[in-house]
Amino acid sequence: MDDSIPLPIGYDTVVGKITLTAGYEKHKAVFPPKVEAVHILGNVRDSTKDAHTRNIGRSSMLAGIPYYVFGQVDNVSNDGYAFGTVPNAVAMASEPFTDPLLTTYVSVEENGYIHPFLGLTENEVKFEQDTGLKLIISIQGGICEGELGSGKGCVWYQKLIREKKDGVTVRNYYQGTGVAPVKVDGVTGELLNKRVLGEAILFEKHEPAFGTFCSVMHNQWYYLWGRYCEDIYLARVSLLHPFERESYQFWNGYSFTGDIKMIAPVLTGYSHGTIYKTQLFGHNYQWAFIGSTDWNDSAVMMGAASEPQGPFEITQIASAENLLDTGAFADCVYVHQWAYKEAVGEVLLSWREKWPGGIIGAKFQLQMLHQGAFWKDISLDDVQTCISTLAKTRNELVDIASDHGVFYELDSKGFGKVNIRLLGGSAKAVDNAALDICKQVETWARQALGLEERETKKTFKNAFGLMKRKTRENDQSKENEEAPA
Repeated sequence: MDDSIPLPIGYDTVVGKITLTAGYEKHKAVFPPKVEAVHILGNVRDSTKDAHTRNIGRSSMLAGIPYYVFGQVDNVSNDGYAFGTVPNAVAMASEPFTDPLLTTYVSVEENGYIHPFLGLTENEVKFEQDTGLKLIISIQGGICEGELGSGKGCVWYQKLIREKKDGVTVRNYYQGTGVAPVKVDGVTGELLNKRVLGEAILFEKHEPAFGTFCSVMHNQWYYLWGRYCEDIYLARVSLLHPFERESYQFWNGYSFTGDIKMIAPVLTGYSHGTIYKTQLFGHNYQWAFIGSTDWNDSAVMMGAASEPQGPFEITQIASAENLLDTGAFADCVYVHQWAYKEAVGEVLLSWREKWPGGIIGAKFQLQMLHQGAFWKDISLDDVQTCISTLAKTRNELVDIASDHGVFYELDSKGFGKVNIRLLGGSAKAVDNAALDICKQVETWARQALGLEERETKKTFKNAFGLMKRKTRENDQSKENEEAPA
């Protein structure tokens, strides 16, 4: 059944227009999200190396194949020889539908040496040799496919200079953000890339690292979230021009603009996470967020929004204690949307353990509200505030929905902003409930304007103190008419 949103229809009242939209949802989880059960699955492991030390562990889909992207990986040969670490690596999900935590590195030698996914240019290698410093290419925002199923996309990366002393990292110096094209080798499944910009970067170190917190393709745009200090900002660029800085647009709190100086944060206080399109929370929330905070509190956070720029309504859904990972849980919380059946509330999450730990996966079962329902949204935004406010304070509308056997939900965020959401098993029941609710709002409006019976109007006035001036004028007029000549 089609679950697209049709054009709204209106119901006119004497105090403004009520707007109604309707449709059908195939499924919907309870919001704010509630976790019914968590099943710890164990380590994200390699088919030959099993579980081993690595971080990040987010995944992306290219050409219908899930690929895990890792940050720092402990590079050990098959016979146990330590090669050191590589700053980034990619592995394919070997059995995505039966064992989503089993992976195979896409670029590895026979002896087990793992090649970094994004390597250094010749000039960068020379820089390392000349200075003794280490250049790090860090991938945290995932790989973003352009056209769905094409196997072609881009990866945004951070470039850092790492200073070490006696083999221990002293400090990382962030240099900026770059971008590289990526494509799937149709024969081997290996991911190919090229540093087409060389050493050049798109965004300087004093600008947000767009695309390195999260990247998503939507409506022929790459949407790119990036951190600067504790805040997260949003940019977008056409699929056709990801390598041209002048083609990028930046969210300023109201719209996208070409002026990066006007940027406004869309999130704050989150270290890692996934922002993705979803139908998990029905038609009202088409974007979801799952991630971890900056507070080192071992918390798993989840929320949703109607637009990629938010605002997101976020709540905590789990912690290290109830994940049985106290002391080891670190951060890098990501969702892997491809793994389980979202329609029944199943979600695969992963997180990073403290070094030298690995990546842990868990199956979350969210509480579902329904598995198929007709919906109707009733917006009172254009109705005078004194009337729309009654929906928050009186029970008549709840009773109407109950009489029709329809689920009732009130969304009243912001002064004067009131939206009523109805859900039911039949379109007729939802339609009838919506019509009776509109009639009740119209009755309130007529009472407020003195268009109903005098006694009804008086009760309305005494209860809510509305339209006092008009009532006094009407009462004075009637007294003048009744006075003897």
